[in-house]
Amino acid sequence: MSNEQSSIFKDSQIRKGIIASVIASLLVVIFIQPVIRLVWSGILTFGTHVFQGFIDSIYANAARGHRNYVDVIILMLISSILSGFFCGGTFVITKQSIKPDTISKRLSRKSRLIILWILLVALHLSLIFLIIKPFSDIQLNTSFQQRLTIISPYLTNIEEKKLKASWASMEFRTDYEKIVSQIEKIANDNNAKLPILLWK
Repeated sequence: MSNEQSSIFKDSQIRKGIIASVIASLLVVIFIQPVIRLVWSGILTFGTHVFQGFIDSIYANAARGHRNYVDVIILMLISSILSGFFCGGTFVITKQSIKPDTISKRLSRKSRLIILWILLVALHLSLIFLIIKPFSDIQLNTSFQQRLTIISPYLTNIEEKKLKASWASMEFRTDYEKIVSQIEKIANDNNAKLPILLWK
């Protein structure tokens, strides 16, 4: 193969890699929120004991009040782009590595590919865990403020302050569940309709 043909082949592979990375990035952007919610549901359902500290830290973090939502969007966007480029690059490397060769070389390539895919999965899990805390923080605080506003006509000034104090002192998921139950009881007693919780 001449140098010119080799250069054209490499340029074609680079273009394919870039296109694959862009497509993967778009797919991650589209599906990142459903995936985050699915992972969170799985953690609550199957890994309560294993992830209890992580779960409780989310509710304790939410007690600190509102944050800038733009920061979360930027974090999700950067994570999605990184994820997409790593996915695209991994697919291209995998495709190039699957070629007829000696058994020893194929085994060596296969072991490297396995390590590469393990690292790719680890990267995505790390990104999801990185995003869960700020995203859940905003969802939790938004729901609390919205629901508190709805029931506030049925509360005295002291009762409203007590609810806010309970939220600000929250440390565990059980604290959060007590506050939610309290708000729902007040709403039921006064026939007030509450919106669905943005985050459970």
